Amino acid sequence: MTAIYADPVQAQQGLLLLEKGSTKVIGPKRTLLLRKPGTKIVLQPSDRVQTGKDTSVKIKIRGKPELIELSSRSFFRMGKITRQTSSVSLLTGKARFKIQGKLKKKTKKKRFQIRTVTALVGVRGTDFVVGASNTQTSILNISKMPDSIVSVAPIKMPDIEIEVPKNNASTVSQDSTPTAPVEVAPKLRQQIV
Repeated sequence: MTAIYADPVQAQQGLLLLEKGSTKVIGPKRTLLLRKPGTKIVLQPSDRVQTGKDTSVKIKIRGKPELIELSSRSFFRMGKITRQTSSVSLLTGKARFKIQGKLKKKTKKKRFQIRTVTALVGVRGTDFVVGASNTQTSILNISKMPDSIVSVAPIKMPDIEIEVPKNNASTVSQDSTPTAPVEVAPKLRQQIV
């Protein structure tokens, strides 16, 4: 009996909270439609989350200072979560990622990675927004920390990586390299968030 209960606990990767609207959680053994604000559900490693119109969803990664805020009409997939790293996918839509914690200056390894159709986004610790579609990915670094780092590379050319500094944005279109980071005015940053 212990093995039956121990297995699902180990598989828990995150906790989803529906703030408003509706969302669908699709997993290998379940499909759930959530419509009641305040509903919480445990996410498993291969779960996919699809948000509806006028929807806001928060996902807290289990045991880590990592929070994902999904906007309306987003399609998100849980990935591999370990003690050292987290890897998730944002297939379409928009999400804000709040990755807290101290940066390790000497490490090149990304603590948090997002895979989209066109890009790989790597983070060591910051606050940023990603918008993804079938043809492009846009990243806006909105961290308040001066040394926050968000890097982006094309999915097909992961070695061609650029860093997007605080208050800057970059875009990766299908089969091309990231655009040079461009500073975004405070009013526009607020609209994007």
